[in-house]
Amino acid sequence: MTRRGAGRSGGRSVVLGVVAVAACALALSACTASPQAPLSITSVSVPGGTPVPHAAPIPHVPAGFGVAGSQSVNQIIVLEVHPAQTTIVVSSDPVVGVVGAPVTLVATLTPIYPSGTVSFTDDGVPIPGCQGLAVSKTAPYVVDCRVTYAAAGTHVIVASYTGSYSTLPAVSAPYDLVVVAPRTPRGYWEVASDGGVFSFGDAQFYGSMGGRPLNQPVVGMAVTPDSKGYWLVAADGGIFAFGDAGFYGSTGSIKLNQPIVGMAATADGKGYWLIARDGGVFGFGDARFHGSMGGTQLNQPMVGMAPTPDGGGYWLVAADGGVFAFGDAGFYGSMGGTQLNQPMVGIAAYATGTGYWMDASDGGVFSFGAARFHGSMGGHPLNAPVVGMAPTPTGQGYWLDASDGGIFTFGDANFFGSMGGHPLNAPMVGMATTRTGFPHTLQRAGKR
Repeated sequence: MTRRGAGRSGGRSVVLGVVAVAACALALSACTASPQAPLSITSVSVPGGTPVPHAAPIPHVPAGFGVAGSQSVNQIIVLEVHPAQTTIVVSSDPVVGVVGAPVTLVATLTPIYPSGTVSFTDDGVPIPGCQGLAVSKTAPYVVDCRVTYAAAGTHVIVASYTGSYSTLPAVSAPYDLVVVAPRTPRGYWEVASDGGVFSFGDAQFYGSMGGRPLNQPVVGMAVTPDSKGYWLVAADGGIFAFGDAGFYGSTGSIKLNQPIVGMAATADGKGYWLIARDGGVFGFGDARFHGSMGGTQLNQPMVGMAPTPDGGGYWLVAADGGVFAFGDAGFYGSMGGTQLNQPMVGIAAYATGTGYWMDASDGGVFSFGAARFHGSMGGHPLNAPVVGMAPTPTGQGYWLDASDGGIFTFGDANFFGSMGGHPLNAPMVGMATTRTGFPHTLQRAGKR
């Protein structure tokens, strides 16, 4: 799903004018026989005479004024109508655009009589070739227009409908179209509880804590925007930075009420958040604090977090599937209060911030908002439990990571290798993908 922009028109009364009785009879017959012509007719009158009220719909021309086929073609009547309100909704295919590849903008109208035109704007500027487009003549009443973008970014699309004699004009709500660079992730990392890091595809190895003494086990990782570095976080909040990842602080020397279970980085890579088992959130660098569940009674412990694209908010997820939204993070649903086969282990955000996925230890995947379901390992036998997931930038796929190093791909996620079937010194606790070309793709950080 897509986050859609929807708008609605206001109501008003208009007088259509006068028509010959025979023609009017035909028009009334058409209007009352077809749901495609949503006229609300309130009265029929002879000019200079007394209006004859009628409740809509009028099944026929009132007695005395003739009927279809009547020879009394010199009489005229006036129809007072209330044009129907119109709702216009904008969507796109694909949901997330790619630089250089066509994107189809779609405006869907309801209710609508097949008349009038639609025009699209991008950040308030008319889109060439997308102006005055005729509405389709049959349901569903849609208008589409193909566009191509030369650079990555977010485009605010609005569609405007001119209206017709039977429907009012309408303007859609803004629709945010995210366009990413043509390169999708070509690699990923897996991280183990002993701090070992394993790279696949074009993901480069920048170092690890494997073979080094740790005060507490590693529970997750996050990647810098250019994929030239990463952070590891331990259960005591210790941070280990590699490559071009900067160190902005940690809770390694602070007594915690509950251990850290994961982390997430800001979009510019100049900060990060840590989340604790009790719902406490700790921000470092430019990662702003937007609230937490620390000090609040929880039904189940927290297991992960994901920030919104602009860093103005984040979601926390608990083992029972409860979701807690802070800042500009919208709530799109949860599994809290629903019987689960196995506990949740993490959350990943949709690129536009209008939805999210949650994954369970049995490989089950649960999608909300604009995040679409592309498959899962739920109901399939696993050698080891799933511990994390990461989405592709298009939102059309994702990877699941198991504690034995196995990787499972769905949708447009590609397989680049795994540690499944290889002996490990310690179990995997999470994964992250290369981020080049899609700075707003968010990774789930770790596991309990």
